[in-house]
Amino acid sequence: MKRLFYALIGVLAGSALSWGIIFFLGYALEAVGIHLYQSEFDQQRNFNIFIISWLLSVIVGGWLGWRVGEPRD
Repeated sequence: MKRLFYALIGVLAGSALSWGIIFFLGYALEAVGIHLYQSEFDQQRNFNIFIISWLLSVIVGGWLGWRVGEPRD
């Protein structure tokens, strides 16, 4: 049960980290005048990039949480 709890915490942490990095990166680029999208195609591409990066961060966060919750000898 402990491993599952830590895996869930890892998933939530990975999700929050992914969202935060992408949000602040977009905010910083917008502040310096770099526009990340100009059409619906660009918006869809950015959304796909976010979903893939979110999925990877959730998998890695869950795996790390699972490893941290592993019983010690």
